[in-house]
Amino acid sequence: MFVEDTARLQAPNGGRWSRPDVSAIAIIRARFEPNVRIELMTFEVKTQRGGSQLTSVYEALSHNRFANRSFLVWNRDTCTCEAGDSFNEIDACCDSNGIGLITVHDPNDRRTFKIWRDARLRSLDPRDLDEFIVSRFSEVNQRAIETAISQFMSRGP
Repeated sequence: MFVEDTARLQAPNGGRWSRPDVSAIAIIRARFEPNVRIELMTFEVKTQRGGSQLTSVYEALSHNRFANRSFLVWNRDTCTCEAGDSFNEIDACCDSNGIGLITVHDPNDRRTFKIWRDARLRSLDPRDLDEFIVSRFSEVNQRAIETAISQFMSRGP
């Protein structure tokens, strides 16, 4: 997995909602599938207040034009996840739009992360994937991704 902080990078021809906070590339090879699959995932990270708005879901949804999976990561107080209309409304909106929903109470403690729903997998034009990686990932990560793909491809089934 290759992860990049993409929050401050200006997207080519991008607008307000064209910069995911975090982006990740996963290179996947299954035992009985001869091809390597590459998945681009984006994560829109929001605080307690910012995540409680439906616009947070739509911001994550806008990333689907260049990602295979998009997630809303919501940093919330421990006691408020299951309670309240705003959580239920956000959860339902994520569900209907295929957006993954992750809550976290302490970003420094992995035990406080909870995946409420996985993001729906979408197909992505390989040229769009290339453009995103070249424009948003560091050269170091780009080379590492290319090396990893080459290594996966050179392995036999």
